[in-house]
Amino acid sequence: MRISGVKLQAIAALFVLSAISLSPISATADSVQVRTIDTTDAVSLDTSLYLPKKVPAPAILIAHGFGGSKDSVATDAQYFVDKGFVVLTWTARGFGKSTGQISMNAPDAEVADTKALISYLARNKNVLQDKSGNPRVGIMGSSYGGANALMTASADSRIDAVI
Repeated sequence: MRISGVKLQAIAALFVLSAISLSPISATADSVQVRTIDTTDAVSLDTSLYLPKKVPAPAILIAHGFGGSKDSVATDAQYFVDKGFVVLTWTARGFGKSTGQISMNAPDAEVADTKALISYLARNKNVLQDKSGNPRVGIMGSSYGGANALMTASADSRIDAVI
């Protein structure tokens, strides 16, 4: 029995799609704490805090691209957790389970949200602190998230590094 090239491609595509649908989308950090964090203007952000084996540790905020969610950066989160960092991911306002309106990285919207997340890390016992209210934290993102990372770093001196 001979299978045509088109049928073989269709079978291969079906196999790949099946494998993707069975793959977990969450990382396997030692501990992942899922919670809602409220920002200053009553926006609720859906977050995941990934904890390494040894805490306290420096933290990294990972911002997703436009149309994404915290789940779209879970692999990045796991990479840094494996290197010993605490990682906080979140779904930006207006996406997924987070409330609020998308404002395309406005200083009084997404940037203010990210500053609220830094303040959350400043109160978290699992995060290494440079001084009271100032967590040791870096930030990264790509596309929409990259713009947020750069804008937040320019607006908040508590950011120690931009990746």
